[in-house]
Amino acid sequence: MALVDVVIPTRNRLELTTQAVRSVQAQTFSDWALVIIDDGGDDGSGERLAEVFAGDGRIQVISRPRLGPERTRDFGVRAGSSPWVALLDSDDLWLPTKLERQLAAVDEHVDVVLCWYEWFRPDGSVRTTGKPTGAGRVSPLLTDNMSTPLVRRDTLASIGGLGHQPGLGPLTACEGIEFYVRLLTRAHVAVVPEVLVRCRDHPGVRESAKLSGPEGAIALDAVASYHSSALAEWPREHSLLLARAAARYVAAGMTGTGYRRFQSAFRIAPPRCRPALVRRYGPFMVKDVMSRLNRRVRT
Repeated sequence: MALVDVVIPTRNRLELTTQAVRSVQAQTFSDWALVIIDDGGDDGSGERLAEVFAGDGRIQVISRPRLGPERTRDFGVRAGSSPWVALLDSDDLWLPTKLERQLAAVDEHVDVVLCWYEWFRPDGSVRTTGKPTGAGRVSPLLTDNMSTPLVRRDTLASIGGLGHQPGLGPLTACEGIEFYVRLLTRAHVAVVPEVLVRCRDHPGVRESAKLSGPEGAIALDAVASYHSSALAEWPREHSLLLARAAARYVAAGMTGTGYRRFQSAFRIAPPRCRPALVRRYGPFMVKDVMSRLNRRVRT
C-alpha cells in the first residue's frame, strides 16, 4: 500500500489530464498510487489514458457513468486505501516537490496540509497567486482550491467524504467551498508557504465562472444554511458566505432575495466586521440596482 493516494477526476480532457498525470509522475516523493476517474467521457480519452500510462503500475484508470465532479472525486477516494489522500484537478499541475514538502509538514496533530498555488494563462504568465496562511484551526474560507490539499483518509471519512451531503443534495457550483467548510471547521491544518500547484486559466468550465451567476447564489446560500451550526464558531465567515450569495442574487436580478440575505449577513457579522462588509458589498449591490432602474427608465 502506498503512503498517498492521488485522485484525478476527468472528462474528455486527454491532453490536459496527460499533463496533470505527468506532473504526478515527476514528484520527488514516489510512494504514491494514482487513480484517474473517467467521469462518463465520450471521446475515448479514458481508454487512451489507460494505454498511455499502462507501463506505470502505480496508475489506475477507472471509467464510470457520469457522476459529476464531487461524486467522482469521492468515488476515486473510496477506490484507494492509503492513509493520505491528495486531490488534483485534470487541468492543473503539481510542481515536483509538492508531495515531499507537504509530507515534511506533517506531525501527529495535522489533519490537512495546504500550500500556495498560482493561476497561469495560456502563454505561461501568472495571473494571480493564492497564498493561504495559518496553522491549527484556520478560517473555513481560507481556500477553495481542490488541487492543493493533502488530507488524512480518516479525516475525510469523519466529515462524510467528498460526495454531496444528506439534506444538502448535489451542488451545481461551489463544491470546493462546501468541502472546505466541512473540512476546516473540524481539522487541524498546516500550510506550506510555497507555490507547489499551478492552476490553468483557460476557457474550460471552472467553479469561479459558475459562482458568478444565479447557480452560485443558490449554492452559496444553501451551503451557508446547511452548515450554519458549524459556522456558529465562525460568524465572520458565515456572514461573508451570505454576503457573497446576496451580491450574486442581486446581480442575477433577484433583488429582494439578495437584500434579505445581506441583512442576514450584517446581523450575523461581528460588530467590528460590519463596516468592512458594507464597504465591500454595499456599493456593488446599490450600483447594480441603480443600473437596472436606469435601464427600466430608459425603456
